[in-house]
Amino acid sequence: MIRYWILTFLVGAGVQAQTLPDSAAVRAPGYVRLVQPEAQAALYADGVRLGPATDAAYAVAAGTVRMALVEEGGETWNARRTEAEVEVTDGDTLDVALALPVRYRVTTVPPGAVVTLETAGGLRETLGTAPLVLDRAGAVQGQFVATHAGYLDARMAAGDSATNRVRLVLRPLTPEEGRAADWRPPRRARAWIDYAAAGVALASAVVAVHYKFQADAVDDRYRTPGSPERGNPELRAEAERLDGYALGGLIGMQVGLGILAIRLVLR
Repeated sequence: MIRYWILTFLVGAGVQAQTLPDSAAVRAPGYVRLVQPEAQAALYADGVRLGPATDAAYAVAAGTVRMALVEEGGETWNARRTEAEVEVTDGDTLDVALALPVRYRVTTVPPGAVVTLETAGGLRETLGTAPLVLDRAGAVQGQFVATHAGYLDARMAAGDSATNRVRLVLRPLTPEEGRAADWRPPRRARAWIDYAAAGVALASAVVAVHYKFQADAVDDRYRTPGSPERGNPELRAEAERLDGYALGGLIGMQVGLGILAIRLVLR
């Protein structure tokens, strides 16, 4: 009886083995190795932690693999990391070049200043409002510049460590510095227009008064009873001519005063 059950088990196992699909065959793994080890970092493959970021070769499934180098021992919620997709071949060892980014943590006093990066070539890149965190593939060459209304700009050279803390302290503007910062070239008032309009008005007024007095004197001679020149048509014509001059002076005075009034309104 026991022999019967043993024979039945062996036959069934053989049938099951023959019916397994080819896709279930075990494939040889590939291997990945970090070119440049990173202290306090770990190597991941498709989200699975392989181990410390040393130069050891780790076995992974062959095919397309998402590799990640993640900082450990620091801020777990905002750890530095870098990723890349690689093709792993059966039985081969692939050297992976991954490096953690250089991090800059920028703060300002007072907070809320606008931070820009000014490179040696004079290029300016607006990074945002402090506090902020900046990750770059390599060390930044240049200066961080903080700008805030009511304060003098603050500058600080960027470091080249793996992690850098940049603290920019802005000094408040004094009243004199504030006036200098807000200074704008004064608008040209074109004062000569005012002087010219005033001169025209004054000269025209003098002309109007002068000729009006002369016209009145001639008119008196024309109208005075008992005067030998009473009713002389030449005197009447002369009085009208002088009145015309006086009227011209009056018009010129009004034009000058009108220009001055408009200038005062537009200021």
